[in-house]
Amino acid sequence: WNNFVGRIPVGLSACQFLQIISLSENAFTDVVPTWLDKLSNLRSLALGGNNIFGSIPIQLINITGLQELDLSNNKLEGQILPEFGKMKQLQYLELSDNELTGLVPASIGNLSDLSFLMLDTNMLNGSIPLAFGNLGSLQRLSFGWNHFEGGLEFLGALSNCRQLSYLNMESNSYSGSLPDYIGNLSKLLVTFVAGENNLIGGLPASVSNLTSL
Repeated sequence: WNNFVGRIPVGLSACQFLQIISLSENAFTDVVPTWLDKLSNLRSLALGGNNIFGSIPIQLINITGLQELDLSNNKLEGQILPEFGKMKQLQYLELSDNELTGLVPASIGNLSDLSFLMLDTNMLNGSIPLAFGNLGSLQRLSFGWNHFEGGLEFLGALSNCRQLSYLNMESNSYSGSLPDYIGNLSKLLVTFVAGENNLIGGLPASVSNLTSL
């Protein structure tokens, strides 16, 4: 953490062997640079906690070895690109605390190595794609404080995510009652947050299956 200001230096594009860029918690004011795709060896990109604005550039998908991407706590807007589903090495995706809108693309479900997905505090809508059930490595999923709505069928799909230990769907507009199949979620689940929605009814008895809660 420092107080660096200005733009992210374009000279970094010449550092062909660079594997990690960690510039989080500064005061950079810039867009996400499109020249980042020149860094073919980049494994981790952390720009969280700056004044990064604009949309997430499609050029990021050209960094085929990228494993960690943190763009949280910025001023990013626009949609999460369906092309993100091509970033097969991605393990950590943190997009919380921005101004992202639209639907979460089902193609995210193609990221078989993804273990952490954080989408909190944006303006995303629709529902969580059933394709998230394909995320066999997923440990932590958080999408609170958005505008998600509709039914809870995605909870059934998430029962395929046997490594899931943290699930936060707080402060959205989901309705209905918690389904019995909530008890099919991972037995590793330690935290499940669903407050400040429009849920009704009682807790299903199957909750007792979640013995790590």
